[in-house]
Amino acid sequence: MSRDRAEVLRVRARALAQRPDVSTRKQVARVVSLRAGGQLFGVPVEAVDVLLPVRPVAHLPELPPWLPGVVQVRGDMVSVLDLAQWFKVPDPPSPQVLALIHHEGRRLALCVDEVLGFRDVFADELAAELIDAANSRPVLGMTRDLQILLDVPALFRHPDVAPGGA
Repeated sequence: MSRDRAEVLRVRARALAQRPDVSTRKQVARVVSLRAGGQLFGVPVEAVDVLLPVRPVAHLPELPPWLPGVVQVRGDMVSVLDLAQWFKVPDPPSPQVLALIHHEGRRLALCVDEVLGFRDVFADELAAELIDAANSRPVLGMTRDLQILLDVPALFRHPDVAPGGA
């Protein structure tokens, strides 16, 4: 390894190892942390209605694999989005939880493996270089520990999810 490259790596390692001054950190979001397959996701708390055990899904014909069908929640039929399938997470286990989210009067049930809790996400945790520019999925960003922050309004507008899109 060249000296220049080794020095660049040392500088980066020192920068990543330093703890930021928490009094000056800018909070980006408070999220519910979810796991779908081996991938971590963060959904803004204000977009989450309820977390429920997985229910039987009424499968509908000719839907893509990431939209397995609909579930009944409190008397309403809600479309289901399998996050692991949609983000192409390899070998996901069977989902155990439905995270019911909302935006502008619409609802969607996200199939996930588990709920990990709540988390505050700060601007200095986001790593723009980790987001694949070719990824067409609606994300606000990714943290340095690889949690994808979902952009809920963009999710509801996405052609894979919006009426007539899939």
